[in-house]
Amino acid sequence: MGDNSVKVFRGIAVHGASTFMSTYYYGSGLSYLQYLQTKSFVSDIKGAQQKAAKAVNLSVARQTRELIASQEALARENIRTMESGFGKVAQATEEGFEQLTWEIQSVSRGVSELNASFQWGFSEMLNQMTRMNSAMSELVKLAKTPVQTEANEYFQNARDALRRGLYPEALEEADKAISKHKLEWRYYSLAGTIRLGSISGGLELLDLAKAEEYFRLAARYAAADYPADAARSLLAAGWAAYCQNKMGAALTYTEEAASTDPGLAEAFFQVGKIHMALGEPENGLDALEKAIYRDKGYALKAAGDGDYKRFEADLREFLEAMRQEKLAQIRPAIEQALAQCQLWLSFSPEAKVDPLVASAERVTAGRMPLWDLLNQWSDLQQLPQQLSERARAFQLIVRKPGVEQEYETDESFTESTRFGPIERTRRVKRTAAGEVVEFRTGIGSCDQLNLRLVPPGRFIMHVTIQGHEYPIKARITRPYILSSTPVTREQYRAVIGGEKSGEGPSIPVVNVSWLDAVAFCNALSRTLGLDEAYIIGKDRITWRGFDCNGYRLPTHAEWLYACTGGRARAGRGYWDNLSDLAWSKENSAGVLHAAGQKRPNEWGMHDMLGNAAEWVFDWWVPVGWEAPENDPSGPPDSARASQRITIGGSYADSEESMLSGGPLRPLNPTETKPTVGFRIARSLGT
Repeated sequence: MGDNSVKVFRGIAVHGASTFMSTYYYGSGLSYLQYLQTKSFVSDIKGAQQKAAKAVNLSVARQTRELIASQEALARENIRTMESGFGKVAQATEEGFEQLTWEIQSVSRGVSELNASFQWGFSEMLNQMTRMNSAMSELVKLAKTPVQTEANEYFQNARDALRRGLYPEALEEADKAISKHKLEWRYYSLAGTIRLGSISGGLELLDLAKAEEYFRLAARYAAADYPADAARSLLAAGWAAYCQNKMGAALTYTEEAASTDPGLAEAFFQVGKIHMALGEPENGLDALEKAIYRDKGYALKAAGDGDYKRFEADLREFLEAMRQEKLAQIRPAIEQALAQCQLWLSFSPEAKVDPLVASAERVTAGRMPLWDLLNQWSDLQQLPQQLSERARAFQLIVRKPGVEQEYETDESFTESTRFGPIERTRRVKRTAAGEVVEFRTGIGSCDQLNLRLVPPGRFIMHVTIQGHEYPIKARITRPYILSSTPVTREQYRAVIGGEKSGEGPSIPVVNVSWLDAVAFCNALSRTLGLDEAYIIGKDRITWRGFDCNGYRLPTHAEWLYACTGGRARAGRGYWDNLSDLAWSKENSAGVLHAAGQKRPNEWGMHDMLGNAAEWVFDWWVPVGWEAPENDPSGPPDSARASQRITIGGSYADSEESMLSGGPLRPLNPTETKPTVGFRIARSLGT
């Protein structure tokens, strides 16, 4: 074919907009032979490993391509835009069109099924996907007569000749095999492949009518035992008929192929192509839809096919309808998930760069092309659950003021008298408020740690040590707030992360050391913008004192005072119906229970006794240290002690042991117990 023919071909192929024909179509003005001779639809490429390969070239309207697939999605499929070689940046060859390279399956590797990268110019691929590789061993087993054995030998010769590019010899040997044994479908398939033609060579043997007949017979003889091979033979017969403009026969063959093997996407694509050639776009697009749902690549292949491009507007409208249908199926669930995750989306820096969120927003904004939707469909179906899981894992901790309360306290003042100034005290009314620490998840659910006001006051501490009860006068001079329940497992996880023992999120966190409790207090203070109550050094932890506004452990005196609920004394006989207040050995069934289930005391404190014993700040000094009356907090350092105090008793202790505020027990600061947790306090000032 001369240069003039090529120029005519290129002008017709893509309506003057491209330099090559993507796929053959009968109305192009070229014969199938001319199409194969031109080879404009294929290019030689080298991959990253420098292995030679072939790539199909597609000329696609950019507007249609954008509807079908994003550049990123195509790149993931090794479909690249082509400028002057493999892997170059996308550029339009002419206004509104793009050229794409699509690496085809290598014939030498072998393939198991036709897909959208298949091109009839590589008809060896069809041959490769038949049972040719195992044909000889199987045929040897099936051979029952010397004639069949001789036919198999001719067939083996034909295969060897085809492999070496000796097309005339291959055809001659295949015909000899057929003449000896007419009922073996493989012989016809091999001969049909040669007659159908290939860019690899042997075009002088191209004979579409004979190819059609060979493949028709191959399908007939394969139908009973090899339906998939029969379907591919029918597909090839249909293609041969199409290239002869025998559209009725082509449609019959191809529809039978699709019926024989409903998974053969290429058959549905070819049915659609024939309908488009016949000017029946509605039927053609119905068939194309079936092909696309089997292999999304057929959307792109149709966009580059001459028959489908005759009805570009219809194709584009159809693809957009498919895209909108898929969006409608998935968008409501994703929109609902995003709405539920607004807290996470608004406050989490990670959410703003999360690829899952980006995918979700592309769907809800309707910006995801069809290919991307189909390619990610299973992931998109899981997306609402994945977003919810990520949002649930996110914690936003906020501090809110509680209800303001009025309380009475002693105030010192100086009175001038005729004898000079005299220091006196008087009762005055003050107001203060507790606070609520909210642990919000990214989906809006909320857990609360309620810190209640404990006003200043005086009381008698009855401390039991080694079976002896010691009354100690104590005065709390400033208000403070104390959590009405122990810190729970979920609250601890929200601040520190990880897991601690306990069944269920509302169970008091246990198996935490005194050091763990101090670290929790500092971490919560940092999170909420308060000063850290503890200076944590390498070998020493120093409390900043009552003037620090950060979260901390209560002192022993503060804990006991809050436990009294405002009573003047904390000792034996001051709690009636203890079983209503505490989980003990008598009623706990030997397990921890969710915090806050028992009746609170007069100041709204739950679980001060029983359930889980609690760390307090003080060092354990059983004898030999005289505590100050005002705001006692234990010895100032560990010079005379090495253990910290736990108090309140647990589910494993008896009610009798809790009558004076629970057993007082020492533990090393690094030690953990399955019965010991903690609650937190914060100073409010004078």
